[in-house]
Amino acid sequence: MTPRSAIIATALGDVGTTEWPPGSNRTRFGARWGLNGVPWCAIWVGDVYQRNGHDLRAELTPEWAYTPAGLAAGRRAGWAVRHQDARPGDIVFFNFPGGEAVDHVGIVESNIGGVLRTIEGNTSPGDGSQADGGGVWRRQRDWSLVAGVLSPPYLTDLTTPPPPPPATTEQESDMGFLVVDNVGIFSVSPGPIVVGLTLQEFAAVKDRSSVPVKVMPQGPGSLELQGLVKAMAKVTS
Repeated sequence: MTPRSAIIATALGDVGTTEWPPGSNRTRFGARWGLNGVPWCAIWVGDVYQRNGHDLRAELTPEWAYTPAGLAAGRRAGWAVRHQDARPGDIVFFNFPGGEAVDHVGIVESNIGGVLRTIEGNTSPGDGSQADGGGVWRRQRDWSLVAGVLSPPYLTDLTTPPPPPPATTEQESDMGFLVVDNVGIFSVSPGPIVVGLTLQEFAAVKDRSSVPVKVMPQGPGSLELQGLVKAMAKVTS
């Protein structure tokens, strides 16, 4: 079994990677896949999963690099879910205006109702080509663009956060705990699991909380994690 957070962490680690030379479709993902110099959005998704121990070519189809074949194979395998039910780490296929019925694929980072936040290979960070843009970028896509979603059965929910440390004062005993890892906000306890929220979105969650929230880091330390913890501490103060 593979935590959904592991897929997201791997994908986020690739953000900002671009093909070289520009316009060549040549990437380290294609080189590892053994199929370089061709459109690589599905190759990148497959490479992310392969780094987490799963070969989509063996699990679904040898033609995984061709997006229509990948979606069709996933549906035959029973992996398809509604776009409304897409979760972090799921594989999302798109139908962009003017393209093929299934012309792009990426990984769901979060589903915020009406739109999906995604991480995608071979796309653009702005208004350039969305299906052949040459880089790995975070995007936000309307549900209307979704051609299909696959949710591999071996993806597991995020690890249950550890219990909070013993309260040292009566005031702290009434606090909730915000658990943070290198991906972003991990969860709020007590409260529902939340993933990938921005500071502004967290502030809105915090305002609806019935208890104060205290920041508690989890996992290996990093400068990025330390910065996130400090930022969240300011929001919760």
